[in-house]
Amino acid sequence: MKIKADNYTIGDLAKFYGVSTDTIRLYDKKGVLLSQKNDENNYRIYSRDDMIMMDYIVKLRMLEIPLTDIRKITGDFSIAETREYCLHKIEQIEEEPVSYTHLTLPTKLEV
Repeated sequence: MKIKADNYTIGDLAKFYGVSTDTIRLYDKKGVLLSQKNDENNYRIYSRDDMIMMDYIVKLRMLEIPLTDIRKITGDFSIAETREYCLHKIEQIEEEPVSYTHLTLPTKLEV
């Protein structure tokens, strides 16, 4: 996607970040990524600032932070509070046992 100044569509964001348009609509509904409406066709439009916010949201979701907490982080938290929250979340992730249930063992071992 070519970088432009403004007026990204929901499809532009979805394609750029590799998520579905439904995901972006959910972010809008939960108040995490608010869109503007195009007066002509009532479609959602996003600015370059919204793209920066979406990048931030994607990174927070990679830390498995729930949307309710992301809304707090992006709205109410200071930088120090955000840092502490994220460091605590990283510690939690590091302490979680690793699941190997997705791995399959061969039925016959070759020696």
